[in-house]
Amino acid sequence: MKETNSFKSKLNMDMLTDQFLVSMIKEQTTPIVQDIEKALAAIDNASSILISGHIRPDGDSVGSTNGLLNTLRAAGKIADIVKIWDLPSQAEFLNPEAGIEWQEIVPEKYDLLIVVDTSSPDRFLNEKHKLLEKFKSNSKPVLVIDHHGTNSKFGSINLVSHAPSTTYLITLMLMNSHLPLTKEAFKFLFFGFVTDTGGFAFSLDNPESIFLMLKLANHYDLDPWFIYRKAVREKPYTVMKFVSEATISTKLITPPELPIRTAICSVPPEMLERYNLKNEAVAALPSHINLIQEADIAVVMSAEEQDIIVSFRSKETDVQKLAVELGGGGHLRASGTTIKNSTLQEAEEKIKKAIRKLYS
Repeated sequence: MKETNSFKSKLNMDMLTDQFLVSMIKEQTTPIVQDIEKALAAIDNASSILISGHIRPDGDSVGSTNGLLNTLRAAGKIADIVKIWDLPSQAEFLNPEAGIEWQEIVPEKYDLLIVVDTSSPDRFLNEKHKLLEKFKSNSKPVLVIDHHGTNSKFGSINLVSHAPSTTYLITLMLMNSHLPLTKEAFKFLFFGFVTDTGGFAFSLDNPESIFLMLKLANHYDLDPWFIYRKAVREKPYTVMKFVSEATISTKLITPPELPIRTAICSVPPEMLERYNLKNEAVAALPSHINLIQEADIAVVMSAEEQDIIVSFRSKETDVQKLAVELGGGGHLRASGTTIKNSTLQEAEEKIKKAIRKLYS
């Protein structure tokens, strides 16, 4: 890895005393080393940087934006997050920075736009704020860092690779840099990794990543159990009551009605209102509904203004192709889409039609 900046005399990974951990970082980095170099060069050449995550942010989005924010500011750069959505309550214990409202952003103030954990421009409200067009029209680079297989590589520089989480990609990038990766920054990155891997469960196809992140947590003197517990093992009582009602209302549809066993959970606005909850509470449902033993696919739908937000989960079945069929994207066993201008019932029929088409 060539030296792209000079904030420290050594790369972050060279500061580690565990040589096995260093060799593992190098091994995990090798397939994407050229993309990492391009990303670091863009960051090095910028003195002011704007960072964006995606709409309805999850832990990986919050961890990515705030992990980068802390690192860039520690490096002496001007860095801000653009706020396009309220942050999830799941991250409150970390006191993350929400950012500047997108309506108040002045793009001309920044040299670089970094978009994290976002597979396509519509996922960070680009149709409203037009940040992509504004940066590119001024010949300013856009760096996309993402781990989704459906990413459209819409940046002028793209660090896009299959990985357990975007925060994991950022960790590999920063370990191969001179940028000051602080304990505060890594705390956010570790949080994002824990949440996006479902408490490490979804990263079992890359066990090295779990070992690497836990070893780094020890290096930074973090308490992994505390972060794991706060991130995935605790939920407010009202959310648990909401989850119970939503589970009871879930329909299990089996062949011959559908070619694959499907659990469909529909969340009308009044269900959330009963518990005085916001739409972000729905995030607790997909993994929970996916626990149903008799279901191959879990579908969770909720209404947001005129649109229906849909999440897909599975134990083994490819639900990425189902999301893509309906205009969305994601991972093989965790994906989602937005069905525009629809009712819950209309959205359910569209989903059923897509399931019949893809799995028959």
